[in-house]
Amino acid sequence: MKTKSIVLSVLLVCICTALSAQENKADQRVKLARQLYPLRLDQVGTIKRYEEDGIPSINYLTSIRQQNWAGSGMSKDEMKYYYREIEGEADPRPVDYVLLFIRRTYNMGSMNVFEEYTYDDDGNPLFWFCRYGFEGQKRNEMRGYFDADGTPVRSLNKSDATPEEINARFSAARKNFFLFKQAFNALYKVQYP
Repeated sequence: MKTKSIVLSVLLVCICTALSAQENKADQRVKLARQLYPLRLDQVGTIKRYEEDGIPSINYLTSIRQQNWAGSGMSKDEMKYYYREIEGEADPRPVDYVLLFIRRTYNMGSMNVFEEYTYDDDGNPLFWFCRYGFEGQKRNEMRGYFDADGTPVRSLNKSDATPEEINARFSAARKNFFLFKQAFNALYKVQYP
């Protein structure tokens, strides 16, 4: 009987330690997102100030897709990719680029959607923010924090969405982190003669 109690106690300590480590990892990603998100917004603000002063845009790419969807009409999907350059020692051109932040606005019929995808300094998923709603109605908000491999570690939902819609939006955000990065890489890995 005493052996069973010891084994049970050791097992409970191991489980609690594992859960605590998992929670600490989530807390670390949330803390990192709270540090990097304002820096990404500062980068966007700096670029906007450069543009207002007539200085050419630096370190961002705009992608616009317009399509007339059956049943919902004209849709415009605009994405702005913000990144940093990795410079080589002897080459005047950057040798690589790291995606840091994406701002996306699009509409689905009369519903307007605003999303932000924040990547960590290595270009891995970190934080997703979404605000959406129909014109003249309450705006819904969702936030998601992600591990570097794209695994969700924490979420916050301020909406009246159904559980199915919430799951669909978070699932789409997780996939989009990687799809948008692939699109960015495809454009910035183009070889020059």
